[in-house]
This record gives sequence, C-alpha cells and structure tokens, in this order.
Amino acid sequence: MKLSYVSDQRFFHYMDKWYTTSTFPLKEMSEALKITEWCFYGRIIEIEELSSSLYCIEMPQDVNVYFKGLKSKSKSINRFRMLFKSFGIFRGLKKEAIDSQIIYLKLPFLFSVLLGLFYKKSSNQKIITHMVGDPSLSISATMGKKYFLVSKVFAKLCKIVIRKADYSFFVSRDLLKKYSSSNSNSHVINESRVKKEEVIKKENSDFPKEFKAIYLGRLSPEKNIVNIVKAIINLNKEEKIHLDIYGSGVMQTEIEKIIIENDAKSFIKLKGKVKWGKELFETIREYSVLILPSETEGLPLVLVEAMSQGVPCIASNVGGIPEIVKSDYNGYLIEPGSIEDIESSILKLKYNKEFYRQMSKNCLVTVDEYTLESQMDKMQKAIENGK
Repeated sequence: MKLSYVSDQRFFHYMDKWYTTSTFPLKEMSEALKITEWCFYGRIIEIEELSSSLYCIEMPQDVNVYFKGLKSKSKSINRFRMLFKSFGIFRGLKKEAIDSQIIYLKLPFLFSVLLGLFYKKSSNQKIITHMVGDPSLSISATMGKKYFLVSKVFAKLCKIVIRKADYSFFVSRDLLKKYSSSNSNSHVINESRVKKEEVIKKENSDFPKEFKAIYLGRLSPEKNIVNIVKAIINLNKEEKIHLDIYGSGVMQTEIEKIIIENDAKSFIKLKGKVKWGKELFETIREYSVLILPSETEGLPLVLVEAMSQGVPCIASNVGGIPEIVKSDYNGYLIEPGSIEDIESSILKLKYNKEFYRQMSKNCLVTVDEYTLESQMDKMQKAIENGK
C-alpha cells in the first residue's frame, strides 16, 4: 500500500541519506497504517555540510521510501515563491497522489491545501488530514497583523479540505472543535515522538536544591519569551532563580539586549539548540520547571517531553495546552502576556516541596496517554474501524 505524505516540511539530502529538522516515526506509522511504499512530498534541499541539529530518517527495510517536491537551495521558507510556483507544485503532487491508496495531508500547509482543494480522488483512495496548528492565529502571529485577512482566508480553505477528507486528525480537542467537519471521521491524535521507554520510571523525589527554569523552542515573537526573561529578572531582586533558554530565532538579539541591560547574565543564559532524543531528555531533567507563555499553540510537544521527565510546566491557557496542563496538578496555566502569572506560579512551585513532588508524579500519569505508542494505536484503530 502506498502513502503520499504531503506537507511544506523541509527534507535535507546528504550523502545518500535524508534528514529532517525533527524526528519522524516512519517505522511506527508504516506498521500502524500497513504501508509498504512512502512518498514524502515537501521542500527538497541538497546540503554540502551536515548540521548536528538535523535528524536522519531511519528507513525500514521492508518499506520503499522516496522524496519529491520543490527543490530549494535555501533553508528558509519563501511562501510567495511557493505561491508563484503553485501550478507546477500541484502537477507534481497529483502525479504522486494518483497511484496512492492513502493521501496524508498535513495542515495548515500550502502543499496540502493545494492538493486537498483541487485533487479529485478515486473510489479506492482515502484522504487523511492532520491539523497541527491553527492558521487563523498562527499566520498573523508569526508573520504580523497585516496578514490577518490572509490567515482567515487560509483557515476557511483548510476547512474545505477537511470536509473532503475521509479521516480528520487533530493534535488537540481545541482544533477539532474549531475545524472538524460532520462529513469526516474526526479524532484527536497528536504528533508525540516520546516512546514509553523514554519516560522516567519514578517522579523527581529530590526537591531541586537550585531552582532552575527552562524554555525550549523557537525564539519567535508569538512565544512571548521576553515575558519569561522579565519575570526571572523581577524575581531575582529577592530570589535566586536561574533560567536557561534553548533554541534559536529572530528574537535572540532582543533577548540578549534585555539580559545585558538588566545585568542578568549570571542567572539567564542562551544555550542554543539541543538535539532531540537522549540529549534532550537528559537536559530537561536538570531543571525544576518548563515555561511556555505562548500567544498561540496547537498542542506543543515540548510539554509532553518535559512531563515525560517528571518536570512540571507553566504554560499559557491557549489552544490545546489546557488539555494537558492542569493547574495545581502537573503545572500551572497562565494568561498569555502576564508576567505576574509567571512569577507567582514559579514561587508556588519553589516553596512547596511535597506539592512539587506530587506534581512531578502527576506529570508521569498525564504523559502516559501522550506517548508515541498510544497515538499510533489511536491512528490504527481510527483507520480500521472507520469511526
């Protein structure tokens, strides 16, 4: 059975191997959906030097895997270039889709929307949509308010594509509620890569001697990282709390400036990127709390990763976050934009040892339903049962 996996994802080719910017459960998805042939359709980038931040896609021995798409020399995305080439992109998509039994459209991405809108499937084909973010919020949040109308139009196009699908997957109940169609089988299935074997067996019973906070993710405006920095600076006037920021992005210069202006280099550090997997999990375990005060989110997997290591989370009450973070249970929900909420939540965790230990234990209970195995099981049952 052939599956065409469509997204705007970047696929890097180097020395006869393929890489992505995050891990991909090719083996597990192939087994769940009984796939013997994969076509990944996205942005193809030939590289001359391998970056340590890229992940090699492990190819199952019994699955034929190949890559097609828009070839590019740049790692950055140029949406206007992709729109200009949309006719050629659609022809390439149609060519691969026509002999596929399953067409897997990852939303909200341009390639997926193009194929979903204009491709007429045959009777023996199934279309699966998987929505991982809210275009009505994310486009204007990342590209600026001037793209507000564009985000609303694109969200409507995504809804049309979902109505045409045989199965619709969403990473959160919030997205399902906003975008689900009565014409399709809808299920909440996230993109967790955390395996059961990677979840620690016992909660963090040792209360942290030094209270350390961590941020993991893109350094972009919608993540509100400046608010974390300001909260930690405020707290360190009377407290001793350390913050490490992992990631890269357009906000790095501004964050560095705030740290220097407030003489905060001794307790706030920019650490760069950390590789997913063993290195990431070992890094997370060094911290007392993960903070994610975003303006908009689908269901951020960094919360699953933190909880898998028994680390409570302070995160914004937006998108799918309230589905995993429960105040006074495994972390705290805060209002996006509220520096005061960040400060008070940190202090609640810092000064209640028994409460902190119970929260750590609760994190492991929560994460059990968010492992890779549980999500693949949901996907398999959704396809087999057709409901």
